Amino acid sequence: MPKTLTRLDFARTKIVASGIREFAAELRLIEVSDLIAFIHGEKYANIEDLVNSSTELFFKQGTMNFAWAAALDVTWNDAPTIMIDMEFHHMSVSAFFTLTLKNTYGCIDIKHIWFATPSFDEDYDTARLADAMADARLVKANVGVNFKAI
Repeated sequence: MPKTLTRLDFARTKIVASGIREFAAELRLIEVSDLIAFIHGEKYANIEDLVNSSTELFFKQGTMNFAWAAALDVTWNDAPTIMIDMEFHHMSVSAFFTLTLKNTYGCIDIKHIWFATPSFDEDYDTARLADAMADARLVKANVGVNFKAI
């Protein structure tokens, strides 16, 4: 059963999803058979190269990284599903999430968000996440506003 997102979880997921929209679209341009082969063969350095070449188009160096874990769901009846664990680090904020890519859409599942100096105001910390995501981008995106599914 899918987990229910709280208002805070939804806001933070929206920020990360909005921030990585173009990056996720770029990853979907990679031949799915290559991703399947790399994941199945545990060729994580190859996946990291692909992720790095996609992130360098949209993010400052070192802010968005492959977390050296990936999985796939391949059946005869459905399009393949690729799951790539990612890490975002910038401005004393880190987000750890799984990016799931299907043939026509993508989604994220945030595992943990870490603040070097968390405040007692969760909305303030959420704004810090939005600021960090926006500042990490090379091409400014409308982070956290007008969210659409990836």
